[in-house]
Amino acid sequence: MPLNDWLSRIARVTGCPRTRLEDPCVLEEAIADLWLGDVVFEEGFEEALPAPPTLALPQVSFAGLQWSRCLVDHKMLAGWGVPLPHQRANTPPDAPAIGVSLALARELAHAQGGRLPRVSEWEAAVADSAPGNHGMRWGGPSAPGTFPAARSGLLDGWGNAWEWTEEGVAVGGSFASPPHPAPQTAPRLTSFRIVR
Repeated sequence: MPLNDWLSRIARVTGCPRTRLEDPCVLEEAIADLWLGDVVFEEGFEEALPAPPTLALPQVSFAGLQWSRCLVDHKMLAGWGVPLPHQRANTPPDAPAIGVSLALARELAHAQGGRLPRVSEWEAAVADSAPGNHGMRWGGPSAPGTFPAARSGLLDGWGNAWEWTEEGVAVGGSFASPPHPAPQTAPRLTSFRIVR
């Protein structure tokens, strides 16, 4: 779908002037309101991407650490007995769980015998990764493997969901962010991965 159509539809649903939605910060906040509010658009607007390939390894070794290859998803949270934040009917079960608070991300990482990555570790691990799902579709976070992996083997470093780090900032941006956004302290479309 052309970007102009996409912005026009979001403007119609939110009541935000389309010209304001050209500001990436305004656009991401509008999409966060819609996504976390479980707004459903007219048929055909939430476009699906092709099914991802099978992922053989749930973890990868990089820079002396074991990394979760993918962001924490709804299946993982359910397996840990954690209520699923903001799961929508059309979300793939292996798509990142978004709307996870920093405190919950830290607690779950520690409970699983790990921690959140540090910003410098994350930057090294995703430095060459593909641009991800930034602004490509309204439909929200994509299943892992939809976009190419970084050389480290990590998936979705940029553009599927913001990712919490040990320093308390989120990196990588969400599906609603422009490519390679600056780290944020309070984004709403957040997930996390675990390092050990």
